[in-house]
Amino acid sequence: MKGASAELDTRQNGERNIMLRIFFLVFSQLTVGGLALMHLVPVAEIGPGFFRTCASIYLLIWGCVLAGLEWARPWELLGFALFTLLFLMYYASLWLEKVPARSWLLEITSVIGFCAVIASSLSDSATGLPLDEALVRAPNFLFSTLSLGAAMSGMLLGHWYLVTPELSLVPIKRLTGTLVGALVAQGVVLALTVSPELGTVPTSLLPRVQHLLVAYPYFLLGRALVGLVGTFGLAVLTMWLLREGSTQAATGFLYTAVLTVAVGELIARFLFQLTRVPV
Repeated sequence: MKGASAELDTRQNGERNIMLRIFFLVFSQLTVGGLALMHLVPVAEIGPGFFRTCASIYLLIWGCVLAGLEWARPWELLGFALFTLLFLMYYASLWLEKVPARSWLLEITSVIGFCAVIASSLSDSATGLPLDEALVRAPNFLFSTLSLGAAMSGMLLGHWYLVTPELSLVPIKRLTGTLVGALVAQGVVLALTVSPELGTVPTSLLPRVQHLLVAYPYFLLGRALVGLVGTFGLAVLTMWLLREGSTQAATGFLYTAVLTVAVGELIARFLFQLTRVPV
């Protein structure tokens, strides 16, 4: 009886750790991407309030998912520890007057954040990954970071237009264009990763890709249709609405895009935890 109970507890703890890991991967990427893409918004035009609001939201999200950061992944831990320190410094600078290095601090925080994301993509192998597999994982994680961040920061910026309609539409068009580009790149990487007939699947990944296609085809289809195709359609509609000057409707579509891209990434990281295939 005690043995069965211990086995059940171990299994439940393992499942809990997997869920924490999935949420950490998705929302750490959202935090890094959203913070980095704030750089596309000119502070002189929109004022510090937008940056304070966005940074506060990203800091709250970051604090909620830190439980998924694992001590057994030293490079990831180091990268995100540095990112957290720089993020806190940048956040503090937003509440101080006339900090000349604020823009530079955002840039260096973003660079360290992207490096931490790369370390995260490669961190589950103690013996190192084959180069061809690493060259698939790193872009997959980076493009996910950009799509999540562009959707989130674009949606937050869209709300700013509701109270300040005279703002230029150039910044939100840049963010939406970044979202479109990141989604296209994700689609290309996904197709090259899970299509053995193209001959582009890394040799070390091939057995896992075949297992993925046989065991989880509907999850993979959901990841592609909801996270990529659905979000791409919403982003294209947003671009069209922005050209028409309808910022309120565009913001609504970006809000939906945040939901679809997040769902797609959660499915992708769920599949990654099961198969170690970056989709």
